Amino acid sequence: MERRKRRQFTEEFKAEAVRLARESGKSLPQVAKDLDLTESALRQWVQHAERSEAPAGPEPLSQSEREELLQLRRENRQLLMERDFLKKAAVHSIGQRNACCSLAAGVVKPRVFRGRWLSR
Repeated sequence: MERRKRRQFTEEFKAEAVRLARESGKSLPQVAKDLDLTESALRQWVQHAERSEAPAGPEPLSQSEREELLQLRRENRQLLMERDFLKKAAVHSIGQRNACCSLAAGVVKPRVFRGRWLSR
């Protein structure tokens, strides 16, 4: 089978082919055949047109949304600092932490040393 020579098409031709593929009511392979194109080339042009027509990004935030975002960021920063503080406190008092948990569970005199239970 003979290979087709690579052809180059103008942007106007591509735009017209995409318009025909969308508006003619024919299937994509049929439009490609009518225009003497490969189906994959026409499909790529249609996909490229859809991507370029898509909105570039989210809408800008309103004033109230910006204020809420700032408030949430402040709150998040505060909660992260509190979490880090509690992590450090837990590391420094590891033996006490287990003892407190045991006391809360009803053990009167826990035998804990550096987070490990001591045998009797």
